[in-house]
Amino acid sequence: MSSHGPTHFFTAICSMILTVMLLGCTAKEPAPAPDEGIQAGAVALKCYKALYIENRAETFLLGHASIGSLSDEHRQQLLQLYSQHVLKVNRQHGGVTRIEFTRAERDTALNVMQVFLKMSFGDATDEEVMVPMVLTNDKWYMK
Repeated sequence: MSSHGPTHFFTAICSMILTVMLLGCTAKEPAPAPDEGIQAGAVALKCYKALYIENRAETFLLGHASIGSLSDEHRQQLLQLYSQHVLKVNRQHGGVTRIEFTRAERDTALNVMQVFLKMSFGDATDEEVMVPMVLTNDKWYMK
């Protein structure tokens, strides 16, 4: 046996342990599966287009996860608020002319998918909005 055999073996083991520890500490949260992000993005996009472009607040409201627990009175108040908000956006920015899905990021700590949409307005301004989505009974809803 060579004179530096046990020392070399010990160094190699320590190096492997350190590498595994570093990889564990620097590992990023897994990206959402492409299908998952696209599915959540499609739901958010449909709901936002319904509200801002088609002026259908009811469709926007149906895209929320908590819709089943709302009283009729609260539901009507939300519909009224959504309609007032659309009127305000139309007045201030000339309405929404286009909405695009840009990306989705999974937050495993909160168990949500964050969907990002780019909204383009009639006054040539753009805004990116983040829509938190939750998976309920294998279907994506706005949180």
